[in-house]
Amino acid sequence: MFKKCLFQIHWFFGITVGLLLSLIGITGAILSYEEEILRWINSDSYKVQAEVSPRLTPAELYQHFMQQNPNAIINSITVNTSPTEAATVNIVQEGARHGLNVMVNPYTAQTLPSVRGMVFFKYVELIHRGLIAGMTGRQVVGFCMLMLIFFVLSGIYLRWPSKHSIKQWLFLKPQLTGRNFIWNLHAVVGTWMVVFYLLFAVTGLTWSYSWWRSGFYTVLGVENVQRNAPNSSVNTPSLSSNDTTQLMQQAWDSFHRQLGSNYSSLTINTPKDTQTVNISFFDAIPQHEHARNSATYQVANDSFNKISLYADKPLNQKIASSILPVHSGSFFGGWFRFLAMLASLLMPLFFVTGWLLYLKRRQQKRLTLQARTRLGSTVSTDAAWSIFFATQTGTAEQLAYDTAQQFNKANISCRVTPLSDCTVEQLIKQEKVLFIVSTYGSGDAPDAAAQFVKYQLSQHPDLSHLRFALLALGSQDYADTFCGFGAKLNQWLIDSHATPLFDWIKVSDGNSQSILQWYQSLAQVLGQDLSVTLPTKVFTKWHMVKRQCINKGSLGEPVYQLYLQPQGAVVSQTGNALVELSATPDEMAVSWQAGDIVEVLCGNSAERLQHFAQQYGLPTNVMADFIYRDLIHVPIDWDKKAEHLDLLPTREYSIASLPEEGEVQLLIRQKHVDGGLGLGSGWMTQYAPQDNDILMHIRSNPSFHLLNNEAPAIFIANGTGLAGVLSLIKQRCSQHQIQNWLLFGERQQQYDFFCSNQIQAWQQQGMLRHVDCAFSRDQHTKVYVQDLLIQQAQRLQQWVEQGAVIYVCGSLQGMAAGVDKALRQVLGDQQLEQLKIQQRYKRDVY
Repeated sequence: MFKKCLFQIHWFFGITVGLLLSLIGITGAILSYEEEILRWINSDSYKVQAEVSPRLTPAELYQHFMQQNPNAIINSITVNTSPTEAATVNIVQEGARHGLNVMVNPYTAQTLPSVRGMVFFKYVELIHRGLIAGMTGRQVVGFCMLMLIFFVLSGIYLRWPSKHSIKQWLFLKPQLTGRNFIWNLHAVVGTWMVVFYLLFAVTGLTWSYSWWRSGFYTVLGVENVQRNAPNSSVNTPSLSSNDTTQLMQQAWDSFHRQLGSNYSSLTINTPKDTQTVNISFFDAIPQHEHARNSATYQVANDSFNKISLYADKPLNQKIASSILPVHSGSFFGGWFRFLAMLASLLMPLFFVTGWLLYLKRRQQKRLTLQARTRLGSTVSTDAAWSIFFATQTGTAEQLAYDTAQQFNKANISCRVTPLSDCTVEQLIKQEKVLFIVSTYGSGDAPDAAAQFVKYQLSQHPDLSHLRFALLALGSQDYADTFCGFGAKLNQWLIDSHATPLFDWIKVSDGNSQSILQWYQSLAQVLGQDLSVTLPTKVFTKWHMVKRQCINKGSLGEPVYQLYLQPQGAVVSQTGNALVELSATPDEMAVSWQAGDIVEVLCGNSAERLQHFAQQYGLPTNVMADFIYRDLIHVPIDWDKKAEHLDLLPTREYSIASLPEEGEVQLLIRQKHVDGGLGLGSGWMTQYAPQDNDILMHIRSNPSFHLLNNEAPAIFIANGTGLAGVLSLIKQRCSQHQIQNWLLFGERQQQYDFFCSNQIQAWQQQGMLRHVDCAFSRDQHTKVYVQDLLIQQAQRLQQWVEQGAVIYVCGSLQGMAAGVDKALRQVLGDQQLEQLKIQQRYKRDVY
């Protein structure tokens, strides 16, 4: 229970706070090399030509600068031992805590060009430390750092395996695919980052919380260093320019006589009185940018006291005086600083992979719920068979309910129960049991079954009366632990003298053939036909009539409009087999409703096919058979037959046209992933030749069909989601239903107002009563489609009161969530939930 609760907290804050941590990480990486970047882009400010003449002393630089800038108030003068390094004059500037650095030529005191880029890095620093929100932002960043500590510690705990190995903890497994690869990437890279993220968080919190800073210094055993707020007041110097020049020259001469010149840079602070002059300097090879030495010159006796050398400080004092270098990693050397920068840059990785894992869990829960719903209440409470499942992501549970459904169709009573509720006492009373279990982590049981493993598998009952069958789920990508928990459970049952109905079946990554074997084996045991076959999907061949990019010049990725016409031929897919069928004209006819979706079977590019043919020595005349095959995951013992390779997956797109137009119109945004184009968008927008057939399956999408009434309709879309609402608007226009309101969002009106001519024509014809657009990049303050709902709150309320139906199509992240939030803000949670019940709030988001 504790582990489950910890996991829930980990993912919830991970997909929320993770966004802010990503921003903090990216800005931190930028700041890691601020000094080097500024020097690189401002070489004319930081570097000078070495001259034969001696360089000016700090006192002489002070005198020359004051002659050129009599109203300036100088804080300090910094000189370097390198003959090509510029000197720095730090002057008072209102609002600048550390003053303004003015670069000057150390030979002539001539002012060098101003340093470019300072404003940018200051802005980045404000984001990094406080999200440009002042003290409130600092508190938020502090909370994010606390959560980062939690993520690291909870992540280690959640990942902790029963068997340890360096390979398992620290090595990525690039051969993994799908959810397994995402989890492996999240966990392994997260392990690499442990030291860095704890370092960032522990030191970063000292800028956000005074109580943490006090505790931090207390733990170090040093006095708390108070950070003063910026002081914008300007104090008039109490000494004359001549007195200041004389004191600085005197301190300079004495420093070289008494302490030598073994330094890389030296800073003399402008004296405040005639008694002392403060000097700071860095070693010839400093440990880091804050490894500063200091000394105080006593004018009266021409000597130095309060000499503090950084190298002589104990470690705790070094850390206390170098929080920023520790935070950035430079305290530990240049290589560690570089790794810390990479670690900071990788923070978005965990936010993205966390979201992907979350979405995959949601998808699996939905499938499981569908399986439960199909089963309904037909499962007997006094059943001849018991089906126990142990699941981590929901797949085993879904299969358990699917199996129960097949039993009920055969009039065989059964009961489905989580393995966590199973006890030895129950098994002793059972005669026939099915186990459907997943393996999690390094061969372990799913979290929910941990108690079963702990309390039940530790017993040694006599189950000689029990007959069982076992279906074990896992991934062969984890060869060492494939179906590890299934193997453990199977062995325990055998050791307890239970009798297997047939050899236990292992399923890798939901392999349909293995699942079919499970049902066939059960059918033999039962002596009944469970009527389970692999699903068949029928594709139609379509000819691509036209394909054009419709947003050339846009800041966003290219968007293509495609027109496809049916060719009549029908292709059936069963498992990995594609078979062209002979069909009647009626069977070849295609039809759809507004709101429906096409599933496109993706294909390989000509270049990919050519490379594959060369790799395996295949003749070019057979490569047409490989167009739709997965050419990446090729079995080791492959016999060079296309039908023995898996098919590529399908991709779904909203249809923007009606059947009476005689063609399917699509809007597809070209996606770039892993240095190339996305599987579906690459095939449809570039790789698929226009003279070749495209295999598409039209899938009904009833949840996004128009309601059969004349109520007003509100259409909300962003990007290529416009396609989904275009077909709905077309259908309403054909039925002379004119109470239509479109809200559309994209980047730039000039390039990204897709199908604008048709939309404007509808508006002029009175078919669209209102058209509101949000183009986020056309003004300084970004405006999104959800902002339009807030702006038009009164109209929205009026339309909903008149019975309007709301249709939303577009991206799930960002737009859909933002629209839902805006609708709740305007209409209230209760009314929006009521709209869902009435099917007046319909969404098709991806």
